[in-house]
Formats: sequence, C-alpha cells, structure tokens
Amino acid sequence: MIDAPDTTAQGAAGSPASSANMQLELRRLFQIAPPNVALRQSLERMGRHFGGVYIAMHGCPAGEPLSEEWAEADCPIGDELRERVNEAVFTAMGGEAARCLRLSGGSGRIAEGAVIVVATMYNEELSPSGGAAMVAPCSDRDEALELLRAFESMVGFVSLLASSEIDLQRVMESGAGDASAPSQTASDSAAQAGGDPSEDPWRVGWDLVGDLQARHAFDQVALGVVVPNAQRVDVKVVSGMDQVRAGNPGVRRIRAAMEEALDRDEMTLWAGRDRPSIDDVREAPDDPRLHRQWSESIGGDPVATIPLRSRGRTVGVVTLRHSTVEPIRLAKLAAIQKELEAWGALLPLVERAGRSVARHAMDATRRRMREIVGVGWWRTVMSVVVTVAMACVMAFVEVDDVVDVPARLVPSTPRVVSAPRDARLMKLLADAGDTVVAGQLLAVLDLEDDRLASKELAARRDVLAVEIEVARAKADFGAMYASRARLRATEAELEVIEARLTDAEIRAPIDGRILAGELRPRVGDRLAVGEHLFTIGGERVCAELRVPDQDLPSTQQLDDAVATFEPYAHPGVELELGVCTVPPAADIVEQRAVYLVNAEVLPSAEAALRPGMEGVARVRLGRISLWTAYSRPVIHWLRRSTWL
Repeated sequence: MIDAPDTTAQGAAGSPASSANMQLELRRLFQIAPPNVALRQSLERMGRHFGGVYIAMHGCPAGEPLSEEWAEADCPIGDELRERVNEAVFTAMGGEAARCLRLSGGSGRIAEGAVIVVATMYNEELSPSGGAAMVAPCSDRDEALELLRAFESMVGFVSLLASSEIDLQRVMESGAGDASAPSQTASDSAAQAGGDPSEDPWRVGWDLVGDLQARHAFDQVALGVVVPNAQRVDVKVVSGMDQVRAGNPGVRRIRAAMEEALDRDEMTLWAGRDRPSIDDVREAPDDPRLHRQWSESIGGDPVATIPLRSRGRTVGVVTLRHSTVEPIRLAKLAAIQKELEAWGALLPLVERAGRSVARHAMDATRRRMREIVGVGWWRTVMSVVVTVAMACVMAFVEVDDVVDVPARLVPSTPRVVSAPRDARLMKLLADAGDTVVAGQLLAVLDLEDDRLASKELAARRDVLAVEIEVARAKADFGAMYASRARLRATEAELEVIEARLTDAEIRAPIDGRILAGELRPRVGDRLAVGEHLFTIGGERVCAELRVPDQDLPSTQQLDDAVATFEPYAHPGVELELGVCTVPPAADIVEQRAVYLVNAEVLPSAEAALRPGMEGVARVRLGRISLWTAYSRPVIHWLRRSTWL
C-alpha cells in the first residue's frame, strides 16, 4: 500500500490543455443538468479521461447527499471489489488523506497492475464533504502517484461545482415561495429514474418524501416498504437519489436502521453527535445501535424512524435526518406519525399496483388458503389435520413406478454375409436398404480361373481313363494301377473346383432388409476371403434400451416389468415390448456408462417399424407409495454426494 497524505493537485494525467478542457466540460455539464445527473455523467467523463474502469463517489456537498458510481461496460465489477473501493472511500474521508492502493488478482484490465486511487472531497468552507475512488490500470509507482495527484485535483474541482450548484438550486427553490417545490422535485427525479411519473405506482412515495421534506425542513427522508411474510424492508425512495441501489453503502445503512425500528415495532430516535439533555434522555433512554452507526457515518446528525401501520401491522417505514441545531423530539415524531396514518393505508395499495400478474395470482391463492385455514387455535388444528392427511396420502397412496429411458430399434437376428473365397466382384444385384428374401441372388463373383481349371482337370481325367484301358489290354497291371491312382486324384481335384464354382453366386440367407453393404464402388475389385459384404436384419426388430447404470433396476424387477416403446416418428403410438434382457456389463455411450437392455417388440400393425428408429421406452416396475416416489431421487443424490 502507498499512502500519500501530503499530495496536492498539480497537473493532470495528460497535458495541461487536456485537463483544462476537461474542467470546462465539467463546468458546462453542471450548468445545464441537475447536480445528481451532472455528477453521474462527470464520473463517466473522468473515467474516460484517466483511463479508469470504475469510479465511486459518496459525499454531502452543501448538505445534500450524493452517491454515484460508474463502471466500464466491458469490465464487470464484482461485489468484493465494490466493497473494497467503498471501504477505501470512507477510510479516506475519516483520515482526510489521499491514498493509493495496489490491487492483486483480478482479470482483464483490472489484472494489469491496477490500483485504487482515493481522494477526499471538500466543500466551500474547506471541510471534508465526501470522498471518491477510482480503479485504473497502472504500470509503476511514479505513474500511480501522478494519477493520484491528477485525480485528487479533478475530484476537488467536481466537489466545488456540486456544492455551488446545490446551493444555487436551494436559493431558487426558496425564492419561489412554493411549499410543494421539494415534492415537485421528487416527482421530477422519479420521472428521470423511471420514465413517466403518472405510470410509476411509486410516485406516491416521491410525493410523501417531498411533502415531509418541505413542511418540516428535513435534510433527508427515505421510505421503505415491509416485505410481506418477511422481517425485512425494501427501500423504495430516498430523497436526493434518482436510483436507489440496494448495494449502495448509504442505502444499506438506511435499510439497517429501518429494520431495527421494525424489530422494535416503535418509533426510534438517535439524537446524534451532541447527546440530548437530561429531559431528552428520559424521552429516549435506550441506545439504538444501528441508528447510531448511521448517524456516525453521516457526521453525527440526528436520525429517526417512524413505522407506518395499516390494519394492525407495520406496512412501511419512514426515516428522517435533520442537521439543524434544534433536536428532533419524540413529541414531534408522534405528531408526524399521526399525519402519516393515511399514507400507511395507501402503501399496501401501491405495493399491489406494482405487482406482476403471477404475483397477484400467488397472493390471491395464499389469501384464499388463509381464509380456509382460519386464525388462532382453529388454524393450529386445521394445520395439524392437513399435515396428518398429507402424511397418510404420501404413505398409503400408490402410483406406478415408471422409468423412462431413451431407446432405439435394432434388428432382432442380424446375419452377416462374407466373401466365400478370394475372387473379383463381377456383378452387384442388391444395395443397402433393399428388402430381400431367402435365396435371393445378391452378387456374383468372377471365377473364370476356376472354370478353366475345371476343364483342364476334366480333360486329364479322360486321358487317364484311356491309359487305364490300354494298360489292361496289354496286361500291364503296374501301369494300370498307377494310372488309376492318378485318375482318383484328378477326380478329387475336379470335385473341389466344382464346389468352388458354386460359390460364385452370393445369396441371401434369410428374409429381411439389407442394413449394410455399400459395394457399388467396388465392382471389379478383388475381394478377400471372409470379407464382410452384407449385413441382413430379420423382419422382426427389438428395442435397445439405454439404461444409465445408476438407474438400472434389479434383474427381478425387470423380469416382472411391463415395458412399452413410443417411437418419435409415430407420436401417440405405444408398442408393447417383450422380456427385457440385461447384458453382463455396461457400455460407454456418449461418455456415460449405460446398460444396453434388449427387449423384443411384439407384433403390431399400428406403425411401420424399421431398425434405427429412436424413441422412449417406458418401463413400469410396479406400484410404490408417493413418499417413495418423491424421496427416492433425494436419497440417491445424498448417497452419491456423501458416499453412503
């Protein structure tokens, strides 16, 4: 960390001319736009000027709270970094010193040696009025210090511009003599934040804040709405803020004070920096811790919270801040609470007007259930009865135990036709997808060499027969026996050649459809013995169920199960399956361990089935209770997560 408490504004990050142009631009901006709008746009221009990625500014120039932030569109800012920047701002405000912090980690531009430069804001009386911080990439120490000096100078200039413009606006409002001016300003702010005020259901909140601020001269008024069925508050309107962001540090402190008053269920007052006299202590003897923290964060001003009631319950909360010498007393708060009774009845209507249709339906259902159940001891009795009835239903009502898994059709008895011998493919008579019958000619092999060998062996056989007759006529028994032996060998060779000639025709072994066999490009090529030529599937098909290993039921359950197949190609058609056969081991399909369970599709005329069709197999394993059906997935998940 680099602390630079003695730095002064000397120059800018760029040239003096660019800094002067920047100051002129900011001055024109504050002249033509309201202070809060000008401040928000000033942060963007300062970020572009200094090459920053995030700027946050919190302060009270001329007594008006201003809190704005800006972030580069392509550089997301996380909550952790936002909290660190806000903490640096408030630390600098307390120590009245400029600081430079080196960031570690991050990504993108934030990871490129980024730093947080922090500067304190001062008003025209040179009193601390806030602080600002910027996150920007920086290469070395000297560049960081130069950036800090330039940023501190620009923040001081913006602080003076904001103070002077707020004072001018106050003078113009007081000179107009219209007591409803603050209320009108609040409505204008609502219009800037959300469009047309007439279409904003929370315009009534701006009117309430403006009315209180105008008639009682409060410095800040905020309105929060109690979230139904939850002990928390949603801050809707804060005077001086166009956009109320839940992550804003000031809004968080206001919400904490509102929720503290909600927990206490009474008006809450903290007298601020100067403790009240003895009489006042008697009026407020306790110490509201969250109100005290809020007061200390804004310089010790008195703060108070008033709950708004409707039909016996708290529906809204109003917080007040007053920085004048005259303290806020409980009697005055009681009078204000009396004035706000009508507003308490109006807030639930406004809340309902801003709800969506789905929220209206949910609230109506919840209200109807409360009417049925009732209130008091009767509600307790009804709750017990409903709980017991639901437990009985879950325990005794049974439903079908159904497992849905993806499936596809495969041939029931596929047959592979291979090449019977080494030969050349001469003719192809069938292709993949054709329907064939048993004995149908599929292809013809070229066996011209075997035919020539057969003719040669036949001629040799005739010659040997003649030689045998000649030897018998000459009574040369030795030559006769030798010729007879050669004749038998020649006949054996001839039988082998003739048997091989019968393999020239390749025929279908079964009735079915050719599933594979694209041999058209190989006509004329030589085939090797045993080479697969065709795969023929039978007329019947079976369903191949891809059951994940963790969802596989027991074998006994599958034996008694009733399974059906619904093909995607025939919506509404449900085909009955036969007995399921579980393989001994799982296969890996799409990087998952699944069991390919086969089940024969029983005959049906409802759909034309072909191998390869996909669908859903629905396996009904029996009847189980509702409790088992809904608790089983949770139990399986717990077992897998905790290894039980």
